[in-house]
Amino acid sequence: MTDEPVPADDAEASRAAEEGLDDWIRSVGETAAPVLAGFSVTVVIVVSDDADHFRWPGLASLLLTVAAIALIAAVQCAKYARVMRWSGANRTTSSSWWTQARYFSLSQQQRTTFWRQMTRGFYHLGLSALLAGLAFALAPQHGGGTQQVLRWVASGLAFAACAIETTVFLTAGRNVATAGHAAQTKP
Repeated sequence: MTDEPVPADDAEASRAAEEGLDDWIRSVGETAAPVLAGFSVTVVIVVSDDADHFRWPGLASLLLTVAAIALIAAVQCAKYARVMRWSGANRTTSSSWWTQARYFSLSQQQRTTFWRQMTRGFYHLGLSALLAGLAFALAPQHGGGTQQVLRWVASGLAFAACAIETTVFLTAGRNVATAGHAAQTKP
């Protein structure tokens, strides 16, 4: 971070970016991820209880379990990802052995950025795994006819959505978690 003052327009844009990011973090942590995690757990139970009616129950269960865990992790990370949200963000190193970790040598902004990146990563991993698990659960077990074709179409749509989500996650928005910080530090 530079010591030069940030021009008023840049400071305002930075605050707006920070607030927008906090709004996204709040919506992920308080609404989207918990609902999707609950859905994932429910579908895992359905697939596990009635495995003989699914083409790939093991893959579906595995991916839906990964989705539930990742989405729950996103909820947990979101607690710490909002600026000034938690008192430990500016905690200093103490004599406890675990506080000697590199994390505690980070500044408050770096810790917030870390939690934002973790929230984003777990959330999008959870979405990708959820869509893949759904695709495996939708594939028909065997047989033909209109209903099986429709299930293959539904499975294909879920696979396509998974591919799009994964591609967007891997290629776009990599700097979203640090948008406010980047605006503050630009020359």
